[in-house]
Amino acid sequence: MMISVIRFRHVAAWFFMLCVSVAQAEVCSNVISRLPIVNCRPGECRWIKRSGWIRPDETAPGTRPFEAPQAVEIETDLNLEGRVTVRFKGETTGRLFSFTGDWQRVSRISTSLPGGERYRLQDLVFAAASGKKICKNQPDMKRLDGLYRTSSAGACVLDVQTGNPLHIVRNEAEHPVILLKNTSDRTLDWTGLIRLCDFLGHVKEVPIKTSVGAGERSMVDIPRSSLVNGVWLVVGEIHGADGSVAMPATRFAVVDEHGPPRRLPPGKFRMGINYHIGRYTPVCRAICNEALKACGAKLVRISLGDWRSVQVSVDPNDSDWSKSDQILAEMNEIGCDVNALCWSIPEFAVDPDVWERAKRENNWKVWATIPPRDTSALESHLESLARRYGNRIAYYEVGNEWDFFEFFPGTTEEAIRAFTAAARALHRGCADVCVIPCGWACADDSKMIRNKGIQERLLTECRGLYDVHAVHLHGRFSSFRRRVTESFLPLREKCGVTVPWYANETAVSINHAGEWGAAEDVWKKILFAWSYGSMDYIWYNLRATGWNPKDAEQGYGMLTPDFYPRATFAAFSSLSKLLSGHDRVRVVRSNDDKECYLFCGTRDGMAELVMVGWERASDRRAMRPVGVRTDARKAFAVDLMGNSCEVPVENGLCSWPFGRTPSALRLASATMAEPVEEDIDAPGTTQHVIKIPAGAPKDRPADITVDGAGYVNNYFEANPAMVHRLWRGPSDCSFKIWFDRIETNSLSVIVRVDDDRHLQHAASARQMSEGDCVRIDFKVNGQKGDWNFGFRRTDAGVSESCLWCQPRGYDAAAVLRKIRVDSSRGDCVTTYEIVLPAHDMGIDSDPFGGNVSVSVKVDDADEEDRDLWIGFDEWYKLERRAPYEM
Repeated sequence: MMISVIRFRHVAAWFFMLCVSVAQAEVCSNVISRLPIVNCRPGECRWIKRSGWIRPDETAPGTRPFEAPQAVEIETDLNLEGRVTVRFKGETTGRLFSFTGDWQRVSRISTSLPGGERYRLQDLVFAAASGKKICKNQPDMKRLDGLYRTSSAGACVLDVQTGNPLHIVRNEAEHPVILLKNTSDRTLDWTGLIRLCDFLGHVKEVPIKTSVGAGERSMVDIPRSSLVNGVWLVVGEIHGADGSVAMPATRFAVVDEHGPPRRLPPGKFRMGINYHIGRYTPVCRAICNEALKACGAKLVRISLGDWRSVQVSVDPNDSDWSKSDQILAEMNEIGCDVNALCWSIPEFAVDPDVWERAKRENNWKVWATIPPRDTSALESHLESLARRYGNRIAYYEVGNEWDFFEFFPGTTEEAIRAFTAAARALHRGCADVCVIPCGWACADDSKMIRNKGIQERLLTECRGLYDVHAVHLHGRFSSFRRRVTESFLPLREKCGVTVPWYANETAVSINHAGEWGAAEDVWKKILFAWSYGSMDYIWYNLRATGWNPKDAEQGYGMLTPDFYPRATFAAFSSLSKLLSGHDRVRVVRSNDDKECYLFCGTRDGMAELVMVGWERASDRRAMRPVGVRTDARKAFAVDLMGNSCEVPVENGLCSWPFGRTPSALRLASATMAEPVEEDIDAPGTTQHVIKIPAGAPKDRPADITVDGAGYVNNYFEANPAMVHRLWRGPSDCSFKIWFDRIETNSLSVIVRVDDDRHLQHAASARQMSEGDCVRIDFKVNGQKGDWNFGFRRTDAGVSESCLWCQPRGYDAAAVLRKIRVDSSRGDCVTTYEIVLPAHDMGIDSDPFGGNVSVSVKVDDADEEDRDLWIGFDEWYKLERRAPYEM
């Protein structure tokens, strides 16, 4: 059988999306991975020898994890006799697998890795029979191949070229070229189509019929003029001559061009991005800098001039500022001001016992946050830092999330002493620098806080030493809004803090919000913070730190690890294009149901007003017109991705599409803009109340039906390798729900879930959300906290319930004992019949009297873990309506 050679590079990361299945005809497919030892090209595995073992750099995560190969083939420059061992690590399980074979110039080793998992190459160990020492634990590598057996269609891999490494299209000179690559050892014939779809519902289909030689590719050119702004998923439906079918995928984005990079004038609100710049190679850093410029970022939060990276030994004269100088020059060149994380302590300045403990625990958080033995050396460095850069750095940030877990392993008193010394040193270096006492992670009542009261004490006892009060608060917008208004701003008032505040690391993981939900929150969180007085805003993070779909940390990032854009990148770009350089005017409306803000600025030399807003609705696609009174000459509606269309202005009134997804109304040459009160105050098209009929029969229509795309939160929208796990319609997952009051003190809930595949084998009921299950939350007026229930039917047919948390003062065990749940499965429908003890839940009056609200979600897992959830994450009131009528 012939073997082909295909290089596994950053631009070819999609190769491992091959369907590793044996179809009617079998083709051998081969993938190469080069293994540089220290330096690397963007996207390649960067291997660092550390403590006698080799691992990839976690900050520059390298190439995409790959599916299990049937064998590996290794070619070296040395022709020594001996043995070679190759080790793989499971991406999600972390399990290690080793395979050993004879070492020759070209060695082939069979593998038996379990399917259903993706892997990384952990290391290679060569042992010469002669005992000759092998340099750096490896001979000179020429190639490493993974050998796969796949079908004709499975040998097709999609990729996209746009003329730049970011896979974005900004102008007519840049346009997407879709590549169909033949990864096999023979010529193959393919038919089918390529489907392009964006998150706004636009779809384009291109039929294909092509013959592609071994290792070659066929190209499909897509005109820029035929595409609207946004992230486009490219999915192929490939039919091979052997009857096989595969669906490879890739993605790209269309965004507006931002023009020459310029720093904003002082006092202007800056939209920025956090950027893990420290360990990136210059080439990789250049791509990230281009991404900042391409999305219009005006502020970047990076480690710059920190002690550990500058002073390499105990001798203060042994300092190297060249890298910091270069990075600052790069940021100025792309028009970005800098929020410098300047707290880090080198090994020589730390107590040896503490440092050894950190090494044993392999805990980078401790390495990054250990307080120095003597603050005088730290003060000397920070004074030099401020003297060197002065106001060329916008913010000097001392520490990071000192309230959170192990980001500061010392006591509150040590934190206050350390910050006091650092702030005084920075101000000695330059009197008017802007100093931040780290960004605080969460409200003081959170269970995650290590030192209770640390934020309040530092803000109070260090008053006069800091110039800005920074906050992080990750999570969905609803949580961010609540924590800012109910915890953060009241804390500032309590402590008498008068300096400005600044949201300098605030985002949401796509693991929690889905890709589109995270994109919506880019606008929501930035605009809310801006309108409520934040000086600037930093979104976290520029580039994802890994590929594990179960790791929420790796779900942050506007770019995938191999530099493909997520929807958050396009949303940030569109908001920056819309409002960068503008000023806030006022909050038009801000409550639990609606947000609406007004901004002013100039565009193309003409003054304009921009109104931005959204409402709390369960269906993302539900829109309603809101009337706006204005004296504008022209008006333009702008969507989340920056697509603009003119709307007529007649008799001083125009119509603005308003819904759950944020949008804007741009008013050219306007001095006045005011929503029509009856429109902005009117309820949306989606009902936020579930009306329960009185005396209704059991076979009545469902109280609510959830079967639309607007209710779906996919977990793999940002991962083209998992496109087969996206929602495919109501038969994939949807549900109907009925509520009723039975007996005297019980609440009946019936849920019927349409699901073509039921999978539930979590080890315990508390872990049920890893598979198919129902989650129902109740909020009862007057209670402190919510009821969070889960119900599942195991693969063995056992019905189980779980109570994750309950309001303060209620007995969870007593409620669990009285819950009754029965489930059944048939004809792709799973039915849950649930009876809840209303009395024990504090629902003594009619639960349909408007004092109880509910939120319902159904989790769907078609493979090893959860693919998506469908439901409403808002609260719906349960209310009684008129007696049931047929």
